[in-house]
Amino acid sequence: MFKLKRILQFALVLFYGTQKLWAQNGSQVEMADAMRSSGKIYVLLAVILAIFAGMIVLLIYMERRLKRVEDAQKTSLLSDKRQLDSF
Repeated sequence: MFKLKRILQFALVLFYGTQKLWAQNGSQVEMADAMRSSGKIYVLLAVILAIFAGMIVLLIYMERRLKRVEDAQKTSLLSDKRQLDSF
């Protein structure tokens, strides 16, 4: 029963979310047209791309650093286990 209820909730959320997309009747977005004509859309695109690139670089850096810490911890645990086994 619980699983069916969750499926129905998901279906309702999905239906209502897509209903808003259908409400747009193909009208042009005036703000985007104005920004495109003045060239500011390219500045916006560059800023968004720079932010995403920065986030990706940060995630890669953090992943490498975390891997080093995990390897150091694993090495430390193995050396501790060897010391205990030697007694």
